[in-house]
Amino acid sequence: MSYSMTDPDLSKSNFKDPDVSLLVTQNQTLASELAQCQADKEFVWSLWKKLQVSNPDVTEAVALVTQREKEKSENKDRKVLEIIQVKDDRIEELQDIVTKQAEEISNVLSKKVELTEKVTRLQLENDRLSERINMLDIQVKISLQYDQ
Repeated sequence: MSYSMTDPDLSKSNFKDPDVSLLVTQNQTLASELAQCQADKEFVWSLWKKLQVSNPDVTEAVALVTQREKEKSENKDRKVLEIIQVKDDRIEELQDIVTKQAEEISNVLSKKVELTEKVTRLQLENDRLSERINMLDIQVKISLQYDQ
């Protein structure tokens, strides 16, 4: 039984089994490499046929090989640029996350400073009121002693 990557069951990228997902990825890679090898074979076969004539045009053959290599190089360059673009996008996304987290940290630190200052003020107020209560308590005790 032969499966193709166009088969709806195999083209899903959300496989739950990591082994199956890995095999599908490897299969896709091998299929791509096979297609490239077949294209290379066809090119070489075509070139060989052109060179088998009694008076081959070597200039044309060299031009064909040069064009083929140029196309391969352009394809590789395009793939590299796509990878770089994906990486650049990811870097930008991570920089945005870092910026937002830095803002959140700054906000939290500001809030912490405000709350620390508030706690200090309330502690001072509490100390002042405790002292006031102690003084009033002493005054009440003194007043009660004189009333007796």
